[in-house]
Amino acid sequence: MNTMGIIQRGTSSILVTLPAHYAARRIEQAIRKRASARVVPKSIGESATLTGTLQRVDGDTLAIAIATGDVSADWQSAYCDVSFDLGGEEYLFTSVVLEVDRARAAARLLLSHPESVQTWQRRRFVRAAVADSAPIRIEPAEPSGELPIEGRILNLSVDGAACRVPSSAADGLAIGDRVGLVFAIGSAAQEMRLNGTLITKTAGGTPGTVILGLQFEVAPTDCPQRKRLAAALREYQ
Repeated sequence: MNTMGIIQRGTSSILVTLPAHYAARRIEQAIRKRASARVVPKSIGESATLTGTLQRVDGDTLAIAIATGDVSADWQSAYCDVSFDLGGEEYLFTSVVLEVDRARAAARLLLSHPESVQTWQRRRFVRAAVADSAPIRIEPAEPSGELPIEGRILNLSVDGAACRVPSSAADGLAIGDRVGLVFAIGSAAQEMRLNGTLITKTAGGTPGTVILGLQFEVAPTDCPQRKRLAAALREYQ
């Protein structure tokens, strides 16, 4: 299966994996809205793009009712790439063709429920924002007694952060985990604490490290922590 973590589209966007609960909600919304979907079965010797609409068969099975494109019985058990549009955003996942249903007026591909869903996200981190690679502490969002993870900030904005941590520490974090982030940058000596969600994990350029992409929880622009962060970031502009 495709386990994409972070892929660039040009210089302005990256492909990120959605938290499981959010991905499931997006798929259900697409089914209710009969969203248009594109599917590319990966069969031997051919690659065709078909279009259709997403449908729910049961809890573990999706279907795409094909509107355009010829369906082949040879696609059964083949992997396929699927994309659909919802609310002006494109979502992508990889699945397996469980059955080719040609008994209806509109042929259907029955697909396994995806393990993960990705979407394109515009870059929001300030490149070279923290040249001194400031330390960051990653803690459970709720008190639990677990030891914090110590890392180094690579990029930072009012929306999120990218930081390098040891691989052994990153193994205990999963995409979608909610965490607390504690750091101090610039001339401000006082630590800032913001809660966020882990959205990407990618191998670091240094052996034994992982780069975590973290998105801060939405907060009013006049939130004291966000105002302090915005003021500190201006020192790097």
